[in-house]
Amino acid sequence: MAEAKEGGELIVGHGPGLVHRFVNFAFQTINNDMGEFFADNCSKFEQDFDSYQKQGETLEQYACYQEYQGKLEEQLQKFVEQEEFDDEEECMMEIQRLVKEDLEKHKEQMKMMMKALKKAQKRAMKAIKRAQRAANGELDDVEDDLDEEDKSSSDSDNDDKDGGDDRLAPMMVFFSPTTLEQLVEMVMNLGEYQTL
Repeated sequence: MAEAKEGGELIVGHGPGLVHRFVNFAFQTINNDMGEFFADNCSKFEQDFDSYQKQGETLEQYACYQEYQGKLEEQLQKFVEQEEFDDEEECMMEIQRLVKEDLEKHKEQMKMMMKALKKAQKRAMKAIKRAQRAANGELDDVEDDLDEEDKSSSDSDNDDKDGGDDRLAPMMVFFSPTTLEQLVEMVMNLGEYQTL
């Protein structure tokens, strides 16, 4: 648990690390702590696909799922105590607050990244056009190049509207960082019947 001083007062907080600890705890629980439970019960889910399609899950499977949920609840309570929350609700409220805060930051980061990528794309297109003009002998000297660059930068906003060059801009591909929301969703899916 992180501690910080604000105005001489000691404040105890959890910070975004709480979500990461929650995710790690959940996967530790599933992958290690519940190994014996899975080994003892996996045979209950060995069901012919046609039988499953016609009849669905068995009562034995559902009872196993309820036991699974109970064990997850016990583990969640351990996490709540370990993190020094009063109850599960308080813990989940803090996780939700952190997720919301992270999403807002993530949206801003994505906006800035898209803006930077669009600028880089425009610079790349200008460089391609400049290289084409130079190859065609259309650039007499540096001044022509600078004049053309100034003109194209003022026209760059209009390129999107009137079609601009008939060449396509380079394709941009980027991957956004994993959000805390995505991590929490992964953990919450562990409690679903289909996951078991």
